[in-house]
Amino acid sequence: MNDDLFHINVLDTHISFKSKESRDYMKQIISILENKTNETKNKLKINDPLKCSILTSLFLVDEIMKNQNSNLILLENHIERLVQNLNEALE
Repeated sequence: MNDDLFHINVLDTHISFKSKESRDYMKQIISILENKTNETKNKLKINDPLKCSILTSLFLVDEIMKNQNSNLILLENHIERLVQNLNEALE
């Protein structure tokens, strides 16, 4: 896949970059970042772009970690059920 050029405007900062990811995927990521940044700015009434960016990053990392922990719990439960089913089948 060719490198596609993407443009983003977050907190009045314009950035252009290239990515090998699909256009739809990158549009989705950019949209999430823009929405989360606007949400942070509006909710916390932050005017400083650096502070807003740092807090937005913290919120996004928090979401990622919560999702990872949730997925890990689901996986552990699934493995536990599989082991239980195997034990029952072997009895």
